[in-house]
Amino acid sequence: MNAADIGVLIGAGGLIALLACYFLGPKKARLADLRGGVQEIGPAEFAVRGKSF
Repeated sequence: MNAADIGVLIGAGGLIALLACYFLGPKKARLADLRGGVQEIGPAEFAVRGKSF
């Protein structure tokens, strides 16, 4: 193996590690607000109809 091969392996390993942290890392939890019978999660709104348990 020459220096270019080792550089490619190190770069590929670093890229895999960054992608794994991005997709599998901790996520920020969010709670839904209930305003006037409508559930708000960020900018989206969802109307919840039916029986509540």
